[in-house]
Amino acid sequence: MIANRIRLARQANSLSLQQLAERMTELSAPITKAALSNYETGKTALSPQAISALSSALGMPVEFFHQDDWADFDPVISTTLEPLPAARMAELKAYVQIELERYLSVIDVLNDQRHPVPYTQTRVHLDAPREIRSVCDEVRRLWGIGSYAIPSVCNLLESHDWLLFSLPYAFGHINFSGVEHSRDLRFLFYTPIPFQDEFRLLLLQELGRAYLICEPEEEAAVLSYFARELLFPKVLVEQEFGTRRSHILEEELDRAKQKYGIARRNIMLRLKELGIISESYYNNFLMYLNQNSFMRRESRISSMLCFFEDPSAYAAKVARAKAEGLLPNDFGSFFM
Repeated sequence: MIANRIRLARQANSLSLQQLAERMTELSAPITKAALSNYETGKTALSPQAISALSSALGMPVEFFHQDDWADFDPVISTTLEPLPAARMAELKAYVQIELERYLSVIDVLNDQRHPVPYTQTRVHLDAPREIRSVCDEVRRLWGIGSYAIPSVCNLLESHDWLLFSLPYAFGHINFSGVEHSRDLRFLFYTPIPFQDEFRLLLLQELGRAYLICEPEEEAAVLSYFARELLFPKVLVEQEFGTRRSHILEEELDRAKQKYGIARRNIMLRLKELGIISESYYNNFLMYLNQNSFMRRESRISSMLCFFEDPSAYAAKVARAKAEGLLPNDFGSFFM
């Protein structure tokens, strides 16, 4: 139904009816808020000219408004988000729906087959880190990582049917993951950040939600532990640093950071939580960072890593579909 598609596109653009009316007026297609409301409620039929104007204002191809509704769209967000007003949540879900629709459209024209696998969740506790390590060991086994460094977290997730999408800053600085149940799509939406080590950790924290169940008050700490353990597992930490140390050289931290794609402070946290360095040595390290103003990262230069962390699976499918002439030229830009 065209009316529903108009509402969906408007919400995904985070526009009120009044804001959309103003945007269309700026594009030399003057319209009132009341007229737009009538379009969205189906009270007024749209002319081809009106649909074309909406297409330009909302950044959607005309064909978008003629697509069937996704009637059984059923996204479940597993991330605990800050409470959002109902209108804001509707905008977020509209954005998610359109991104997933774009993906499915490309998959359908390519006739690609997906093979999603079920995820078994394990209850873990923060005071029993061995439980979390056991889950990480199983993930490394199931995903074929073995005892190696992870060269690209993005590629790892995408190769296991995770759909990664960046969020516009209009939604604020939020990150979340979940599942769309009608098509069994596992998605992860993130706000871009400039530091690769933090981005890699963020992605793996969201992966942890698919594997772990824990008490709400322990969630943040448990997911952080899961991500650190997956990036830099105990066996590799001990291989690099041994089982007991009284002092750590900066060059050792730099080497481990470049090798495993994890921040120095998180390497030191790994050493502390595995009992390789003492609590007091770790606290002195944090004090040193604080005294030298290292707690705030103002430049990405200090975090240069040689890891490819850009979601690329979807873009590759779009390029393939374009090359094979499966996407109309005037419709292709919608998919990028």
